[in-house]
Amino acid sequence: MGGAFFTWILNYKYGIGCGSLLYKFILKQRKCICFTDCIISKLTSITLDIKIKNLLLKYLNDECTDEEIEEIRHIFLDGKYQEEWKQALEEDAVHQMDQKPLGRMDKENVDSLYQKILIKTQVKPKSRLIYAYWWKAVAAVLVMGVMGYFIFNNVFYNPQTMVEVSTLTGERIKIMLPDSSTIWLNDESKLSYSEKFEGDTRDVYLEGKAFFEVKENKEKPFLVHSGTLVIKVLGTSFDIKAYKDDKDIAVTVATGKVSVIRDKVALPYRTLLAGDQLAYDKEAKEFMEQKIEVDDILAWKEGRLIFVDETVGDIARSLERRYDIKFVFVNPADKNQRVTFKQKGSNLKDVLQIFSLVAGLEYQEVGNRIEMK
Repeated sequence: MGGAFFTWILNYKYGIGCGSLLYKFILKQRKCICFTDCIISKLTSITLDIKIKNLLLKYLNDECTDEEIEEIRHIFLDGKYQEEWKQALEEDAVHQMDQKPLGRMDKENVDSLYQKILIKTQVKPKSRLIYAYWWKAVAAVLVMGVMGYFIFNNVFYNPQTMVEVSTLTGERIKIMLPDSSTIWLNDESKLSYSEKFEGDTRDVYLEGKAFFEVKENKEKPFLVHSGTLVIKVLGTSFDIKAYKDDKDIAVTVATGKVSVIRDKVALPYRTLLAGDQLAYDKEAKEFMEQKIEVDDILAWKEGRLIFVDETVGDIARSLERRYDIKFVFVNPADKNQRVTFKQKGSNLKDVLQIFSLVAGLEYQEVGNRIEMK
């Protein structure tokens, strides 16, 4: 139908009868062109075969230039002329190299010789395909690596945002934790905790003194990390004093039950009930347990000063943090004696008079410097 339509167009243009003749002429020209293209293609193929054979002969006789060796490598890398190489080896090249007729080589021998040439040129057949697979493998590894990184960081290693709260000299504040637990933080203290309590435990980190009212959650224990001790609770109220420069770390329970665990030790060292106080001497690495009035535990929250069986040195440091003063002991050994000191008022002069009295010392006040002797 396409030919008839084309003939009609030619008849219309050049006259009746001319269109048919012109169309036949065009078809013959097209056939000639196709035939010419075929001849050129065949000649090109023959020329290429001859070139390949000549390159092969020159290469096996170590007569190739550097440019020709590079051309041989590219032919192998392209992977397009493997059969031509083998055919040249079988039909012509081997016969010329050995200078005697061998007849047609069997396929096994041709393949063997072909592989030797591949090894000698240090390339592999169909290397493009191999490289493509190699790059795909690399890409897959990279993708898996990136996925693994995000999975690890978001599932296995999910660093949580930490909140840090600290107090100044003479300052006391109340803190509400994400689980609705309440903490009263004493002066010159620092508390760190996660913005969200995720995971199996509720962990907080204390440096200083604080009173805790912990919301009960049996499925997620509450852990306080303080110095070398870890205090584990489910739901209770208790007080911890753990200043860096104090000799002792003290844990006192107001209600419920807590477990005190030594650092890097799995089992609890002590289980404390209401009214129990456990003090850990950081220098001697020894524990001392005693009973204490629950009202005394809550005293500092209300501004009252109560120290039960504490060293004079630790009491002095507590007063320093509260009143922004500095104690100086003429005899450093006086700081090691233990005393009980209770003071309802907060006037500094009254506090100093009672403190010096129970310590058996005299004091002299010079500015914010208190000399004890």
